[in-house]
Amino acid sequence: MNVENIKNHLKTLQIPRKQKKTDAPETADKTKKISFTRVDELITSVSWDDNKGIGYLNNSNWAYDVSYAFRDALDIKRLARIKTEPVIDKETNEPVLDEETGKKKTIRKTKYVWTQGFCIHFKDGDLLRSSKGFPTIQVQSSTPMSWDEDDNKMFDGVVNYEYFEKIKFGSIGDIKTLTQMEFLMMLVFGEALVSRTM
Repeated sequence: MNVENIKNHLKTLQIPRKQKKTDAPETADKTKKISFTRVDELITSVSWDDNKGIGYLNNSNWAYDVSYAFRDALDIKRLARIKTEPVIDKETNEPVLDEETGKKKTIRKTKYVWTQGFCIHFKDGDLLRSSKGFPTIQVQSSTPMSWDEDDNKMFDGVVNYEYFEKIKFGSIGDIKTLTQMEFLMMLVFGEALVSRTM
């Protein structure tokens, strides 16, 4: 995905909706009146190697090495999707009917899928290296993206970071500041599209 595609993709997730009674208990937040849609289309795909027991974010084209361990930072979660399907007769390949009601018999199947949310949150201490020649960076402090219910708008979150090679322990160096989304764009494309200094 290019810059605009990633931004548009995550912005579509930032549209609040009212909680429905049908929302799954594990995804519904009882303290809030609104929730946000999680989608199956991710900013990077996820794969799992059963033989090695290792997961991967398939983002080798990104400027920085954002590994499987950063799923939470990217708000990528594996959730159950429950689908109701008709019971099919193996011999006739036709739906099986309930003898009493005459309606099609159904079965609920659970499938686990990777989903994308909007709440990007790179955290204090995150260290990100690049195999493409960009300098290693470390997050010094941050706040997550979140929805402000009082103002009815998105808070973009903040990432304060510095280049790891310039960090002098016990002193504050050249701290740079980006929103969580701008920081993500830097990890994908290698440069901050906006320049701010703390």
